[in-house]
This record gives sequence, C-alpha cells and structure tokens, in this order.
Amino acid sequence: MTLRGFDGSFRAGHVAGIEIRVHLTLIILGAWTLYDWGTAGELAFGATAFAITFGSVLLHEFGHCFAARRLGGSADRIILWPLGGLAMADVPPSPGAEIIVALAGPAVNALLMLATGPVLLSLRADLGIWILSETFRSDPRPAVLVLQQVFYLNSAQFLFNVLVMAFPLDGGRVVRGLLWFRHGEARSLRIASGLSMAIGVVLIVLGLLGQLGGLWLVFLASFVLAEGYASWRAAGEAIELEGPFAPGYRGRGFADWWASVRESIAERRRQRSAMARERIEARVDFLLEKVHRVGLKGLTRGERRFLRRASREYRS
Repeated sequence: MTLRGFDGSFRAGHVAGIEIRVHLTLIILGAWTLYDWGTAGELAFGATAFAITFGSVLLHEFGHCFAARRLGGSADRIILWPLGGLAMADVPPSPGAEIIVALAGPAVNALLMLATGPVLLSLRADLGIWILSETFRSDPRPAVLVLQQVFYLNSAQFLFNVLVMAFPLDGGRVVRGLLWFRHGEARSLRIASGLSMAIGVVLIVLGLLGQLGGLWLVFLASFVLAEGYASWRAAGEAIELEGPFAPGYRGRGFADWWASVRESIAERRRQRSAMARERIEARVDFLLEKVHRVGLKGLTRGERRFLRRASREYRS
C-alpha cells in the first residue's frame, strides 16, 4: 500500500526490532470513545473494550511481521490508526509467502479465541457473540467480562479479515495469492484489486444504509476502494511495462516499486514527446522549403494552420 511514512503518527514503543507508532487520529478516537462511554455511565467497559480492540490489532499485525521475517522478508514498523493497523513489511515475492503472511494475522486472533473460549465455557459464561446481549453486559465478574471482550473482539477481527476478500485486507491478499499461482504476479494483483473496488462500493452502500457499523464501514470501505484503485492502476502499468513487480506487504516495497514505475512511465512520455517534436520539425522544414520555392500562396489552408500552431508551440 502507498502509506510509507504515514505522516501524523508518533512513536509509542519498540518490540523485537519493530517500531510501534500511533496515529494522532487514534488518540482523538480514544478520547471520544471514553467520553461517550463515560456519559453513558460505563467508562470502565468502554476503556477496556478500546484497549482490547487495539491490543488485539497490534498482536494481529505482529503476526504479519513475524511471518514475513520467518519467510526471509523484513518488517520494522507497525502503525495503529482508527481503521486498525498497518504492518510495514516486505514479503518475498511468491504466492505462498503472500498467503502465509496474510493468514498469520487472523491466526493470532484465532489463537486468542481458542485461549479464551474454553475458559468462558468452563465458567458457564456467555461467549459474547453479541456484544450488546444482556448476559454479556451484565455479568458481575470483572475477569469474565474482560475475557468475553477478548473473545468477541477477536472473533470479529478474525471473521472480518478472513471473509472480506478485498485487497489490501487479509482476505483479499489470500485471494491475490491464490490467483498468483495461475495468472502471475501482476495480473493476480490486477484481478484482486478489481474485485476489491467492487467490494468497496458494496460496503459503502451498506454503511450508508446503516448496516455493519454504519459510518465506520463507510470510512473503511473508502480506504479499501482507494487502495484497490491504486493497486489496480499499478498492476496495469506493470503488465504494460512487463517489468519487475514485487510490492511489499504494506507500503514500503510497493512505494519503492511504484516510484520506479512512475519514472519509467515518465521516461517513455519524454521519448514520445521527443519523437513527436522531431516529426513536427521535419514537417516544418518541408513546408518552409515549399514556401521558399513557391511562396506562402502555394500553401494549403491546412499547411498554413499547421505552421501557425507550430510557431505558437515553439514560442511557449
């Protein structure tokens, strides 16, 4: 994705050589969340849910980073923002690596579900499948309430990342990896990003209708749509140029590659412009020679119009 640098974030920590950064908008969201839950008399519940949500997101992104490293890639940064997390990792350019790294994040959520689910069942507690259910919200045991939140929020993250097959989300990356086996690196991205744009439009409509999170879904779907379009264009340029194509998992490798693609496109445009100028100059020379032989009256209306246009272009 094209998020290298991601201005507006600050460093919050460093774990295993991976820098953790937090975007300022997440701080604003956290303050608003605490205020909203506080006015409802449930500040502790809201604060716990917020911390567990983004704590789980952070662990999810660590899963991507460590999987990328395990496969021979690199990872050095995670950014948390209101729509989740971004793992800045470079993945070896292969379909298997793409799939494994994509699934490593949801695998972390699954492990947290497996760790908390049996405990909740043994305590005869609601698993928290519906976060607003009375049994989930009214359990008098604080520890159980925390476990319920862990189970529910990781279930939601797992299902969302696996079922929403929109690139660059994890499900979309799995689809892209599977397509890669048959269609190659660039064409698989072209197909996956096209599917992503279609899914993004559907999710925006659902969000505007107040479904599945409403406004939050609209923001996330807009992000998916924008990133899908950028990837779709980049893949198209790669297919046209038939050059190397090795986008990283999040941002850095893609950004470097995209910069090289843009430079290649600019160089081709400069070459086409130079060739067009040579053709214009050759025709101008031909017409000037004609004027020298037969005078201006010997030129057709179209030839005189061409000379005036060429003269204006050279002056500019």
